[in-house]
Amino acid sequence: MLAARDPEAALPRLHQVRFRPASIPTLAAVGLALLAVLATLAWVSVRPVMASGYLGEAAAAAAQGDFQSAASLSSRVLALCPYSATGYYVAGYAWAKLGDHRKAAYCNEQALRLLPGNAIVHYNLGLSRRQLGNLEQAEAQLRRAVELMPTAARHHLALADALLAQGKRAEAERHYRTAAELDPFSAIAQQALAQLSSERQVASQAASPAKPGAKPEEDRLASHRAAAERLAAEGKYQEAAREYQQWIKLAPKAAAAHGGLGACHFRLGEYQQAAQSFRRALALDPNQQLAAFNLANTYGKIGDYASARRYLERTVEINPDSEEGQQARAMLDGMASSQAGQPRPPTPR
Repeated sequence: MLAARDPEAALPRLHQVRFRPASIPTLAAVGLALLAVLATLAWVSVRPVMASGYLGEAAAAAAQGDFQSAASLSSRVLALCPYSATGYYVAGYAWAKLGDHRKAAYCNEQALRLLPGNAIVHYNLGLSRRQLGNLEQAEAQLRRAVELMPTAARHHLALADALLAQGKRAEAERHYRTAAELDPFSAIAQQALAQLSSERQVASQAASPAKPGAKPEEDRLASHRAAAERLAAEGKYQEAAREYQQWIKLAPKAAAAHGGLGACHFRLGEYQQAAQSFRRALALDPNQQLAAFNLANTYGKIGDYASARRYLERTVEINPDSEEGQQARAMLDGMASSQAGQPRPPTPR
């Protein structure tokens, strides 16, 4: 060991200690560690930018109706940024349009977890729950949407549909009426109100007992008619349609039976069959105003706006002062103010 009093002898040794170069493996390890840190920092800063780009593309794809691309791009957004409420919202909307309501419901639930109190997400989740057959859950979500955004006609309309499907006719009618007041050109709300009004009338007529001394065939006809109208009034449209068909077998020229069958097909979303039944009802009774009005709305659902206009005009011709006549005039006014000459489409849901 060098003595402290001999500094000159110690200098060469100190020089060796202080300036000995690092080994190549050590330098490589340090360099790799620095590169890993820099890459991590770069990735963390780039991920939000990439997610934002994918989100913009997803929203654009959804707006153009390319829902498959929108769903795929939204999945990339969520892989990069799993806490993106907007990413879940766009994904839920795209999956709903593609008909996968389980995935849509999941995405909307996640969006609500990240963004509670959003009326539109509650509305979309309610629609998916409705499609999955969870009527009570759908009603709860749609009620919340109405509470958060009471001036949105589509929220009242969707809630009314969910209520009607559960047989809550009086409350459903109130929300249909509110939807019609908020959006006077809503064909769905107007048609639902007219149908509910008609069902009330036929239900009261069906309550009258059969005449004494009637023939057996007349008894069967009266029985099928009463059952059809009662089931339709209860919202059991599949069962009602079968009873209307039995009525038609016994009385093939009964315009009311064909009109009632058409209303059941309409409620079940079977628009081509509904149009066929309404046309048959009008062929048998050209002055059956409800059939003309319903046929106009059915053509609107199909997208045949020229035929919709023609039957709205026919509805007004039959009786301009009736409820159906006034609603038809309001819808024709909406068509006249539309640039394409088409009725304003109902708000999407």
